[in-house]
Amino acid sequence: MADVREYKMGRGQLKEYFYMPLIKLFAAILLGLIAAAVLFPITNDNAFEIATIALTVVFLKRLLPFLVIAIRHMRISNGVSFSIDKSSGKYQYCQGSTALLFEASQIKKVVKVVSPPKFDNRIDLLGFGDYFYWKITLTDDKMIAISCLVLDIENFFGMFLEQEKKIFVFPPLNTIS
Repeated sequence: MADVREYKMGRGQLKEYFYMPLIKLFAAILLGLIAAAVLFPITNDNAFEIATIALTVVFLKRLLPFLVIAIRHMRISNGVSFSIDKSSGKYQYCQGSTALLFEASQIKKVVKVVSPPKFDNRIDLLGFGDYFYWKITLTDDKMIAISCLVLDIENFFGMFLEQEKKIFVFPPLNTIS
């Protein structure tokens, strides 16, 4: 009996990596605005300007980078599946109608590209620090990038892997022929 496991982007990954950080961000914005209104003397004359400046800063520093990274991960994960047959040690990467089948012996290097908070085991204060992707290099120098929205695991099936730190974790587009 074959022990095949298939990984795809699903509701669980979208909830963990998109919806929950977005809800936390909006809750933090709301709590920040309420705290500012209670703690600081804000008059009706300057309330609109202060709220506009605060929301602009939050948008530029937190929401915009989060949305750019999340949309990039969603675009690269759409229509992608990664299957592992543990009994035979074969892997299959499918992107649309294109498939790449390879064995564990054909893997040259596995790198997990993570953000600084995840690399240093710190709390993510920016909202997009939980994103990561797998960079798998084969012996024929083909490179496959698999987003955390598809392959949401901590270790790559017992293989030795490296970790690489990037501030903005943008997975490259895969071109498999």
